[in-house]
Amino acid sequence: EDLGVEQILHYAELQRAMLQECVGESIDREEWLAGLRYCAWDFYTYRFLMYIMGHTLREFKFLNRVAPTIKKIVNVL
Repeated sequence: EDLGVEQILHYAELQRAMLQECVGESIDREEWLAGLRYCAWDFYTYRFLMYIMGHTLREFKFLNRVAPTIKKIVNVL
């Protein structure tokens, strides 16, 4: 399934709204998106690149799905 811009933003907002409800505090949308952007880049820079290094030794079949998905998330956020 292709991940669309609207779907990425929907889940980002859903996560913010649910956390906001759980903690009983208001969470600024722009600050939340900035934090998600940082997390996506952190995942891409550290974790994903480690998967690629591991893939050189052993085939990680999930990379065919994860690579375009993380790229799209990073570009949208």
